[in-house]
Amino acid sequence: MEFTCKNIKDTEKIAKNLAKELGKKAGAIILLYGGMGTGKTTFTRLLLKSLDKSINAQSPTFSIINQYKDNIYHIDLYRLEDANESAFANIGLQEIIDEENFVFIEWSENLPPILLESTKSEIYKVNVSAIDESTRKIEIRRTK
Repeated sequence: MEFTCKNIKDTEKIAKNLAKELGKKAGAIILLYGGMGTGKTTFTRLLLKSLDKSINAQSPTFSIINQYKDNIYHIDLYRLEDANESAFANIGLQEIIDEENFVFIEWSENLPPILLESTKSEIYKVNVSAIDESTRKIEIRRTK
């Protein structure tokens, strides 16, 4: 699916629709891609709020992992750009992915694909790109 968002309300509508689909599952992994400042965190915040109104998502850029509920994780791999698999093991990422959790991973291009091989959860790839200062293109694909 591909969407063009001209404002935050458009983005919120897409997030709500994806949240409805995710809400029917025990868990899912949402891999977010896009350049700096394209809106990955904004989309994730709206999606998390749509899943659970009590969540006030904050960017995990410096903490790397934010856990909002027992089974909802927001991860930012920007700072782990050159990390090897053991770095991901040290932060407990494999365990989080292997359980039936809702896992939102920004900068997913830094995630070694091998970490996703054992997951039973469905995987969604979300690419957020800037068309201009206020318009975004959001592509959502379920891969597993």
